[in-house]
Amino acid sequence: MPATSRIAEQHLGQFIRDGFVLIETSDPIQRAVEETFRAGATFFRMSLEKKLRSRLPQDSGYRPHGVEYSLSPARPDEVESFTASYRVKTSDIQSLTEEGDDLYRKMLGLFDLLEPIAENFIVRLAERLANLSESDRFHSALHISSILQLNYSRPAETRMDYLNELHEDGCLLTISSVTGPGFELQASDGSFLPLTPTGNKVLFMSGEILWLLSGGKVRPVHHRVLPVSTCLERMSLLLFVDIHPKLCSPWIKNQINEGIDIGERVLKNSTRFGLSEWELDANYDQRLSDD
Repeated sequence: MPATSRIAEQHLGQFIRDGFVLIETSDPIQRAVEETFRAGATFFRMSLEKKLRSRLPQDSGYRPHGVEYSLSPARPDEVESFTASYRVKTSDIQSLTEEGDDLYRKMLGLFDLLEPIAENFIVRLAERLANLSESDRFHSALHISSILQLNYSRPAETRMDYLNELHEDGCLLTISSVTGPGFELQASDGSFLPLTPTGNKVLFMSGEILWLLSGGKVRPVHHRVLPVSTCLERMSLLLFVDIHPKLCSPWIKNQINEGIDIGERVLKNSTRFGLSEWELDANYDQRLSDD
């Protein structure tokens, strides 16, 4: 059995019960995470003027502070971010600065390592929760639907009482690794559990789309990031995993997802955080089949 299968089977029960689980990754993934964080530190320490030259279509590339928020546009997240995905055309990526291009390519390399693990995890969930045996339909279904985001902040300089307010990510699944403390996950009893997925550990965490697909079997996990005064610089890598909107038929049909177009929710969820709606352009399905 491949390593990704063993990981999924080993932790599936805890994830279904709690909505999250810490998973140990392979050495290649750990090295790719570390390389991405190093490239991110180089990029984010540049002047704002130079960073703004690495903005890309579809909310990709660099986004300055004040764009994205968790609950209200009046209280933006206290982070800058950089996003990479296969939604962006190769011709657009050529406009990046040298530092932006290096970061983008390292992030896509990490994306490629995490994608099969996420795909396998979703297949195992569908099989366990709903006895879905058509696992082939999920093959490459994450490739363009998912994005990898790197958040950057200076917690010690933040005057707000949060870096990210309490929220859930609105996607199917989030895979996360961080460089510093501050992350708190809300348990099912309402209490907060501090977690710092660093080194060879990554955090798998459920979102609204999984809650809808599973008919409520897996809860969306709310979480927040608080500023730690002793932390001078903090980065978090976030793979926001979603499947092709056309494959978002409920795994379990009940009153939780009755009358809800889950695929449409995938397209629109980004607007909850101040970002633009994701559109299925004419080349989407072609790019999916090509990849």
